[in-house]
Amino acid sequence: EVAEPVMKTKVITFASYKIALEFSGVDAEKLRKSFQKLIALPELLMEKKTKRAVRMIDIHPWFEKAEPIFEENLLELKAILPAGQMETINPNCFTAILEQYVQLKPDLDHICRTGIFNEQMQSFH
Repeated sequence: EVAEPVMKTKVITFASYKIALEFSGVDAEKLRKSFQKLIALPELLMEKKTKRAVRMIDIHPWFEKAEPIFEENLLELKAILPAGQMETINPNCFTAILEQYVQLKPDLDHICRTGIFNEQMQSFH
């Protein structure tokens, strides 16, 4: 049996993610300090490629709102990112920013989308 959709897909604006980044030989304190260093910066610029162009975007607001958990060799993030027709930011941006700004490259990343929301943060499901 198929359920009727709660909302139309065009109203999707945000998506939530659980992101696990595994590192070799990086303790929780180094991960915490690196994350705090990023939050302290005024902006976190990265390239965003679209079908028509490449432009720079500032993902600092999304980094700042992420909920980090620091463990030995592991950084877990709960994050909400734009995921709509007007703007979409790939959750891999967290990995890219860590590499670009603090030279931390995870050995393994696991990204799981945990929700889809409209502009008022009402769940799509």
